[in-house]
Amino acid sequence: MGFYRRVDIRMHGDTRYLSLSAPTPNGRSLFEWLIHGPFSNSIGLYPAGQMAMAEALGWPSKGFAQAFAEVIGQGLVLWCEDHRMIYLPNFLKHNPPGSTNVAKGWIKLLDSLPECHLINEWIQQFQAFAKAFPEAFKQGIPNGILLAVRTSPSPSPSPSPSPSPLNYIVGNGRQEAMRVLAWLNEKSGKNFRMTATNVDLIVSRMKGGISPDQLKAIVTRKCRQWASDEKMREFLRPATLFNRTNCEQYVGELPKIEETLDGVS
Repeated sequence: MGFYRRVDIRMHGDTRYLSLSAPTPNGRSLFEWLIHGPFSNSIGLYPAGQMAMAEALGWPSKGFAQAFAEVIGQGLVLWCEDHRMIYLPNFLKHNPPGSTNVAKGWIKLLDSLPECHLINEWIQQFQAFAKAFPEAFKQGIPNGILLAVRTSPSPSPSPSPSPSPLNYIVGNGRQEAMRVLAWLNEKSGKNFRMTATNVDLIVSRMKGGISPDQLKAIVTRKCRQWASDEKMREFLRPATLFNRTNCEQYVGELPKIEETLDGVS
């Protein structure tokens, strides 16, 4: 018995499939849908807006946002807000190219996508998997991908790039920061977007020595203290919780043994 199964994505348009009872918003169903849903493709990197996905699923926007925060928070999906791009980091691991012709088809897909930092993430992932390909197979891979696979970053120092929304999702602790923000959305019932403004604020606190678990503990503690207070509830937001001065105060309020992170349901 194998571990993998083929799924024909045309089932999402089948009348019998559509007549079945639909799931309510939840992280598991969303993650499976992102793998083989109508927006997906053969490389696990594709454009799809949140509102369009919610509409396709028949979910209310708030319910979709909460489920989406779950899958992002677990690192199962990477999301670029600026280009409305979805990337499934483990997709290539479970769906490698079956032939050089398949790999050639990937070039057309990559060329059709918006210029986004997630394309670089995909290429780096492909680079890791390509090392295990037989040499004969590598020779048949299109030059466009081969160049990306065979080219490594220069060891010479280069000027630091100016802040750009194209690189705010992954690297430099940003994935951990996204999990903290997803935790805030889950515990507060709000829907703060994974934008550079919000994510970089959390990254700055981590660079200052506050761990992701401490940041989650702050969120848990403040949600417990403020969630039922109409006046204070509005301050359950990144600008307040992760402000440098406030955050130093809040982390000082934590007990020596940090509070459990599931303290707020």
